[in-house]
Amino acid sequence: MRIAMFTNTYLPMVGGVSISIYQFATELRARGHEVLIVAPAFDDGDAPDEDQVLRVAALKNFNDSAFSVPLPLSLELPARVEEFAPDIIHAHHPFFLGDTALRFAGRLGLPIVTTHHTHYGHYLHYIAGEMEWLAEFVDNLCVQHANLCDAVIAPSTSVERELLDGGVTSPVHVIPTGIDLEKYQQGDRAATREGYGFSPDDIVLGHVGRLAPEKNLAFLAHALVDAMQDRANSRTLIVGDGPSRDEMEAIFAAAHLADRVVFTGTLSGNDLYNAYHAMDVFGFASQSETQGIVVAEALAAGAPVVAITAPGVEDVVQDGVNGRLLDTEDAAAFADAVGWCIGAGSTLRDRLPKTVEAFSTTATSDRLETLYADAVARGKRAFDLDHSEWDGWTRRLQAEWDIWSKRVEALGETLRDNT
Repeated sequence: MRIAMFTNTYLPMVGGVSISIYQFATELRARGHEVLIVAPAFDDGDAPDEDQVLRVAALKNFNDSAFSVPLPLSLELPARVEEFAPDIIHAHHPFFLGDTALRFAGRLGLPIVTTHHTHYGHYLHYIAGEMEWLAEFVDNLCVQHANLCDAVIAPSTSVERELLDGGVTSPVHVIPTGIDLEKYQQGDRAATREGYGFSPDDIVLGHVGRLAPEKNLAFLAHALVDAMQDRANSRTLIVGDGPSRDEMEAIFAAAHLADRVVFTGTLSGNDLYNAYHAMDVFGFASQSETQGIVVAEALAAGAPVVAITAPGVEDVVQDGVNGRLLDTEDAAAFADAVGWCIGAGSTLRDRLPKTVEAFSTTATSDRLETLYADAVARGKRAFDLDHSEWDGWTRRLQAEWDIWSKRVEALGETLRDNT
């Protein structure tokens, strides 16, 4: 098959969506399929498979975030996609290039599937702060986009329930992002801990991910502080980078624990596998995930997880089996759960990898490959995009956005004129 994937974010930007797309594309290519990825242009490097990526112009660092907003206006785009001659289109977002994917599917008469990677309401602070009307628009756009697709992929059963409860009528299939279990099961624990200045007897708490507000990292930092307070030999290893790093560092510093915390920045490959293996307990507090790939990665590497119950995460973490799941945000309870994992010791660590075998790249790619084949066999459902509910919602969103943009612009001019 020839598969065209449309995404608003891709490598070199590191994140769950980028990693998911890269891993699935790599596995599909290894199976003999051709995959073209349509993604925004970035200034800071290329993807490992850059020769199979079609870049479109984008607004860089949108609203001071790490994201780029694609502007799918390139005259080259239609010609390149038609030259590729896809059998199926896969949209990884409902907006921007997701809209473009819908239009290509309609224009070329191709089946289209979409993956609901993200709880978009948790990311609205990047564009408009707390605007209830925008959250409503976003929810409706997601539903309408899904209902124009031939199939919808949910990364977890909890997200599947949310989509169906929210009004999605297209068939929903649960296919999590796979991980290479063999790679994550290998790591040099002793050498890595020594490299970070940890002793063999230290208790190392850890976290991996983009350090951003939607990840609930202030709570996590406070919870880790509580867990460290009564353990003189405890250390914390934070892997990743982002706008919340300064806040996390300040929380550890205020607790006089700055010298017992290491921030590594973004890691990949063997450095990342080794970092997971250096950890005794993995902490995770985000409630914006649809899956939480890092949680499965940590378990594959043998690190039990303490997490707040949330969509996606509850599909991976089994309370009392491979970690602890907490129903509420309580830093003291989180710290107690960390202690439970420490007390369980090597007995718990040894059984962790088996709890995530269903998340192997092979298993999840099998399911995606079957979904594609079935969709191609059935063919494209007919729809009139320009007269659909989707088009109506996007037009209303544009009108509201224009109004609010003008209001903000007018306010800014007023403030400038009076200062």
